[in-house]
Amino acid sequence: MRLTAVASSPNGAISAVDFIGHYEDYDHDGNGVWHEWQRTYPKGHLRRHLGMADTFPYEVVWSTGWIPDQPEPMAVMARIRDESGVYHMTEAVEELVLDRRHHSVRMYKPYNVPPGWISRAGRTLSAKVFVPTLSDMVDGRAEISTWSGLHADDIALNRTTIATRVGRNHNYAHNRIEIPLDLLRAGINSFSTSSATTQHGIEVMWPGITLLARFSEPAPTFVPAKEDLSIFADGLSWAAVTPEDGDVQVESREDAFEATQVLRIEPSRSFTSILELVPDSPPSTLGYTTLRFRIHPYELRIADFHRLSLVVWDQAIPLLTRGVSQRGLDFNLREWQTLQIPLDEIDFRYPYLEAIRFDGKLSGAFLIDDVRLVAGNVETVIAESSTAEATGFRLYANAPNPFNAETVISFDLPQSGVAKLSVYNLAGQRVATLIDRTIDAGHHTCRWHARADNGRSLATGVYVLRIEALGTMRTGKLLLLR
Repeated sequence: MRLTAVASSPNGAISAVDFIGHYEDYDHDGNGVWHEWQRTYPKGHLRRHLGMADTFPYEVVWSTGWIPDQPEPMAVMARIRDESGVYHMTEAVEELVLDRRHHSVRMYKPYNVPPGWISRAGRTLSAKVFVPTLSDMVDGRAEISTWSGLHADDIALNRTTIATRVGRNHNYAHNRIEIPLDLLRAGINSFSTSSATTQHGIEVMWPGITLLARFSEPAPTFVPAKEDLSIFADGLSWAAVTPEDGDVQVESREDAFEATQVLRIEPSRSFTSILELVPDSPPSTLGYTTLRFRIHPYELRIADFHRLSLVVWDQAIPLLTRGVSQRGLDFNLREWQTLQIPLDEIDFRYPYLEAIRFDGKLSGAFLIDDVRLVAGNVETVIAESSTAEATGFRLYANAPNPFNAETVISFDLPQSGVAKLSVYNLAGQRVATLIDRTIDAGHHTCRWHARADNGRSLATGVYVLRIEALGTMRTGKLLLLR
């Protein structure tokens, strides 16, 4: 991107023009703000901005090849310094966008970052990044700011060394490390540092180690799911992982519920991990409301010290605690039981399901069947009556109202046509589209789970419900209480 400033001063000649941009990028100053005016001031000098020109026509070329895709428009302004030392800031040029129609640059921010990241005396510290997909990825690099980076004996990705001794000794440095793509995995990845020195060691500055990746295709636009996603039914769609002395088998059984095959799990006696189901590429959770599966105690020998938990995004959901069943599960009943875990009860760090894990201590084998993500947070429309019963266009009050997790919206259409049912906040912004298609005449219901189109749970507040059909519109109010 070429940037040019027209600069003059009544105090004399122009000595320098610095260009500064407002956009999202690596958090160089470590203040926890990624979307800001990007610049730093090491030793009082402006650095990590877009560039500096000290001769007419005061022009710089901003290389955007590694600038990540932007969630909103960018802005640029210039700082002009004349020969008397007086500075002047121009007005910002706003609404700038990157041309990402044919490629993409995505930034994956670290989490679980150690509060004091200093590796020394053989101590290894690490943080994680989540990568939804490796498809079409062509290049990657790690961004890391260090103090005394020359003390690093090992900087690793997923336990494989990618660099040693970076930056400066007893000084700050920002480092870029090229990433071999075959070291990355779809899902959770781990960056770590270690140092054998008993002196200062390597210190990783906030925000930790960030991953930037370039793709040959633009970033995908996700459409909320309309159908269930089967993880295991008549066969495994995801990989099943167990500890070395654990076992999982796909078995054919006539007593399985609406299935010809089940998972038979023999837990390990040495590990708390029992079974992990891992997809090739983590699916988006947009459009799904529930994680559902069927479980059978089978040959389990239940004692009061036994326990079983479902683990999603490192959050344990107890199913059996010291032999006492949770979530409606009763292992004293030797029969198939269905468990449903609402996704809005899980704090998803990203709107993806990266794995499903069962942890605990059990004796004997148990069975699992029909593991799936259940769709439904976009729309569930059911015709409940004939055209003759719907004599007018009507929107009914939702029930319950106020509501917490979900509410049912009903309306009548006297004739078939295109209907658009949407939810807006009080600022007039559309947050969810529940229906936008042709539907039949009659009485219809729609179940809404208080989620926005991007899958995020909405906050407590008043929302406006609007339906447009047959050339007219009806509105109502929803009160969500969390």
